[in-house]
This record gives sequence, C-alpha cells and structure tokens, in this order.
Amino acid sequence: MNDRLPTEEQRKGLNSLVALALVEIRMLTAENRSKQIFDLADAFHNVPLEMYGWGSFSWDMTYKLIERYQSKYHYEEYVGRINYLQRLAEIQKSSYIHSPNS
Repeated sequence: MNDRLPTEEQRKGLNSLVALALVEIRMLTAENRSKQIFDLADAFHNVPLEMYGWGSFSWDMTYKLIERYQSKYHYEEYVGRINYLQRLAEIQKSSYIHSPNS
C-alpha cells in the first residue's frame, strides 16, 4: 500500500535518520560486523528515493524493515545503537525536531 509522500519536515527527519544509520554503519565496520552492516543498510536503502516518490512510499513497510533489523540486533547495548523505531514514530507524527545534535 502506498502512503502519501512525507511532508518536507518529515523528509528532513528521514534524512537525519538515514544519516544516523550511516554513522552506525561506520562504527560497526570497526567491529567487523558485516552481517549487521548489511541488515542495517538493507533496512534503509530505499528511504531516500521513496520519500520523494520513486517507487512507492509506505510508512508500514519502513517500520517493518527497521523492526526486522532491530529485532535481530537490539537485544544488546553497543556504542552507537539507535532506537530507529522510536525516532521513526516521532518523524511520522511530525513531532521530530530536526537539529544537528539529535
């Protein structure tokens, strides 16, 4: 199911979320966690294009992909771990405040 495309505010939040995933990928490379890196990239790789109308955008599918990633790896604490589902919910509700330090 296709949802309405995200608003400009939501797209800023989604861009920040993808950037955080890339930072986490960089940190995971230092720990040689290639399977986790693959899964994190897999969860996010379509977001930048789909949020602008390429293919189809679905909040539900985005949640499912991120939930699949988090269910595999968020049982442990590690440096750089981010609760993407919580942030995605904030973005969807447009309550996400875009700032460089969030």
